[in-house]
Amino acid sequence: MPLKLRPFLLAATAALALTVAARADDSAADLLQIAEATTPPPAVKAPAEEPNVDLSALRYFARQGDTERLKTEIARLKALYPSWVPPADPLTAGTADKALDAMWQLYGDGKYSELRQAIAKRQAAEPGWQVPANLLAQLTDAEARQRLLAAFGGKQYATVVEIAATSPGLLTCAEPEVLWDVAESFIRSDRGDRGGDVYGYLLKNCDDAAVRKATVQKAAGLLSYGAMQPLLALERNGEFDSLRDDLARRYVGAADADTSLVIDPAYVDRAHRLADSSGKAEDALLYGWYLWLRDKSPDAGRYFAAARARADSASASQGLALVRIAEGKFLEAEAIMYGWRDTSADAMATYLAATASLIAKTPVEAIDANVLKRIADVVLARRDAATAQQFGWYARAFGAMPLARQWFETALTFKPDDEPSAYGLAVTDLDLKDKGGLASVQAAWASRSPRIAAVGHAVAAQPPPPRPAPLPTATPPVAAPLAYGPITTPTVAPPRPATAQTPRLAAAAPGCAHAAVGGKAASALSQGWCLMELKRPAAAIASFEAAAASPHLGDRQQAARGKALAYLRLGLINEAALAATGTPLPPAQAAELQIAILGDRAVAAFNGKRFRETILYLDQRAALRDEPVDLMVLRGYAYFRLGRTSDAERIFRAVAATGNRDATRGLNEVMQSAAR
Repeated sequence: MPLKLRPFLLAATAALALTVAARADDSAADLLQIAEATTPPPAVKAPAEEPNVDLSALRYFARQGDTERLKTEIARLKALYPSWVPPADPLTAGTADKALDAMWQLYGDGKYSELRQAIAKRQAAEPGWQVPANLLAQLTDAEARQRLLAAFGGKQYATVVEIAATSPGLLTCAEPEVLWDVAESFIRSDRGDRGGDVYGYLLKNCDDAAVRKATVQKAAGLLSYGAMQPLLALERNGEFDSLRDDLARRYVGAADADTSLVIDPAYVDRAHRLADSSGKAEDALLYGWYLWLRDKSPDAGRYFAAARARADSASASQGLALVRIAEGKFLEAEAIMYGWRDTSADAMATYLAATASLIAKTPVEAIDANVLKRIADVVLARRDAATAQQFGWYARAFGAMPLARQWFETALTFKPDDEPSAYGLAVTDLDLKDKGGLASVQAAWASRSPRIAAVGHAVAAQPPPPRPAPLPTATPPVAAPLAYGPITTPTVAPPRPATAQTPRLAAAAPGCAHAAVGGKAASALSQGWCLMELKRPAAAIASFEAAAASPHLGDRQQAARGKALAYLRLGLINEAALAATGTPLPPAQAAELQIAILGDRAVAAFNGKRFRETILYLDQRAALRDEPVDLMVLRGYAYFRLGRTSDAERIFRAVAATGNRDATRGLNEVMQSAAR
């Protein structure tokens, strides 16, 4: 019957003293009564005649070179036979019993079942023969050790405790591995106090230096900071000095994970020295986070920068980016985190916090087009409504009202209940004198937002546009509510084809610009195409989604096609591909969309420097339709970036012959590269 995890083990281990039976006391003092197996039993009176001492174990331990067990066996025999004098040469001591020596060898080889058979066979052959008590005890302990280790390996921690409780011969300094496993089994079974007692027993009673150090290392990996301090107090003559660096790293790291944890300043000082002197990036990083979490931003930045200089990592970059954001150096923070943004959700949150602060900077500053483009790509890929909304305000600051409207609409596509984006859309429609658009927004939001309802009626009283909230600085990684993005449309070198791979839109109906969102499926479909003609793809998506509810297959097909095209206009290629599969399209239209999607994916792959992927998408597209000049140039550049200069030269020469300037420029680059 499995033993429940209660103080049974500690009571049972009192049997190790070889003097008492098990007790059911639940006090930690029980464990501290464990005695070494070397503790001799009460001495007995020496017989009048020289006893017949069994020296087989003595000879075996001597052959094995096991000096510790040899000493233990000599002590045991002297306790039993006080007049006995240990032999000068244990290897030749006593009368050799080859059969018994062979049994000891089976024990040494770990062949316990064969040893049991040999004992039984000899007892059957020699009815008066008695197996030596020491051999039987050693065998019993070895079999128990085998079962205990198997149970520990199988994570059967209750079984480990049960076996240990009934095998006191294993719970000695001669069996540190067993004691370590018992301690860990207690801890894994939510009995950390008992596990600490076992480690404490080892440190109080065992003298082997290697065992003592290993005990501290194992305990530190399993016990809390508080539980470890009493164990470290059992140090003898600075024996744990070589472990102090690792302990400092461990406990400063624990303080990073739990800012409420107060640790000995000596550990912090040691971590500080390691950060300065070890030359290891992880030491600088560890101490940098400790400082950052305690609002010591400038000093933290120095250590994050040192960590990046030694070995750049997502964590070091994130830490330094947070410091730069706190210092108002948003552009630098964006550059630091851009390459690490996709490593984790926390890294992306930090990147978006940097971009948010950059775009929201007051007064508004012009940002490099390349930086804006890459931020925009991230915003669209992440479908981040807050960032898209902030780009709307940024565009308004530069008077780019149509672009601002597109960003606000995009934000509402990502998050339909985002009131600040709806407000931005309303004031932008007002500035564009789009009365129908403003009326549509107000009809949807007037009951929920007084400021949207007031747009156009009390312009002077309108509140200023929202700005990002202050950056959280208490704990990393930042779960910032800020994330805002760019303005420019994507461009690549060579230029992206504009019309060759984008299907034509349906003709616009007169007056459709002011159509209300929703309504019957047919009118929603018409409105969607109208919005596409007005270059408002984000708003068109909602109309196409409404049209998808039509009972007519033709309407549903056109809605799926329109939605896919709208997503393509927004640069959301994966969403476009998904929309295209929502309703089976006629073969010609399906092929048309597939061609457009493959072309856009080729461009996106090229921009992402995935040149082999670019060629793959171009090949797939070429199987459906001849390659236009723009994409041929793109193919040439992809070959060139892959080092396939002969293929690139062939493409560029063919296209340059038509007078295409991009191809001529590409051919020149190839020739210059070959001349180097």
